Amino acid sequence: MTHDIEHRPPLQTRKRAAPHPSAGGRGDGYSQEMRNLVVAVNAAGMSNHHSIFDQLRALHLFPSASTERRHVVLHNNEGNIRPCKLTGNKRATVLRCHDLLLLA
Repeated sequence: MTHDIEHRPPLQTRKRAAPHPSAGGRGDGYSQEMRNLVVAVNAAGMSNHHSIFDQLRALHLFPSASTERRHVVLHNNEGNIRPCKLTGNKRATVLRCHDLLLLA
């Protein structure tokens, strides 16, 4: 008989580093503060006219121009810039309403 006892990790065990949002893949996305900053900078008209933002983008400290556009469009259309729920691209296993009608 084997016992699978979970052992506590040693002291000062570090958490796994979360990937940077600009790296793609399964990141946590940009923080709400960064999203608000991007929309505010764009509303002030500063992001396209100052080279400091290009330097920050090169250092991965400011979102890319396409991410900036997505945040601004989302803010204009939805009125918020909250991140989407991570679904893992899992398909629905239960068909509902309109989907059932299409199968008939």
